[in-house]
Amino acid sequence: MSLVMGVSVRDEFIILSGDTKITTGTYDRDNFEKSSKDIKETGLNHEKVFPITRQVLFSTAGNVHVGDIVKAELVKRISSDNTLEECAEVLQDVAKELWNKKQPWWHFNKDTLSMNFIGTIYFSCVMFGFLKNGRTGMAYIDPESVTVQIAESPMDQGLNCIIISPDQEDNTNYTNWFNLPNEEQTLGNYIQQFLLTHSKLSLKHSGSVSPDCHMYVLFKNKNGQVQYVKDVSDSSQLYDFLEDVDHTKLYKLYKS
Repeated sequence: MSLVMGVSVRDEFIILSGDTKITTGTYDRDNFEKSSKDIKETGLNHEKVFPITRQVLFSTAGNVHVGDIVKAELVKRISSDNTLEECAEVLQDVAKELWNKKQPWWHFNKDTLSMNFIGTIYFSCVMFGFLKNGRTGMAYIDPESVTVQIAESPMDQGLNCIIISPDQEDNTNYTNWFNLPNEEQTLGNYIQQFLLTHSKLSLKHSGSVSPDCHMYVLFKNKNGQVQYVKDVSDSSQLYDFLEDVDHTKLYKLYKS
């Protein structure tokens, strides 16, 4: 499975992070629903977050093979200057084309067979980036309609935030760790909160999520130009602190 987390704040910055663990699972060959809760570690690692243009970050979670195909098709059709809306439009075409290529299990073609995971909860694709109007936002494939939806970040209080993990309830329970007071919504504070949340969820899902947090940041410098930074941290250093912590209150890794 995977852990992918993203936040976009007003017209200021974006953070998108992911783990790297690859696991295997058993799925029903007819409806592609998970038929077994047994998750096996492969010992392999694979990055799940990538910069695809100067202004857009891309991530996939779930089926790694599908994610690689979607990313390859998307990158072939975009340019380095594309904004989030432009990438979302291309992603819509890619998702529909690949979804229409899906075949039943007896065709024994790994690529076309894997396309059945598009439109299920076992494959997610999310992008965070800057829009043409200068604001930040997120775009994602809606699994029910296989359409790409765009959510623009509000300029007042609030933000776009998503957590994709082995437990769908994490997106409800742990996004409150990103709902910082307006005056504390700084890039430095959010970087600390990403490390905190990744540590907690990788501890919670230790068989499915690796502790290494690969964090990507897009932000505007004082001249209004978008800059890119990547950081890799070992979040397991916080395990002792977080072992008895749950989602019921806002925990901070930074000082107010």
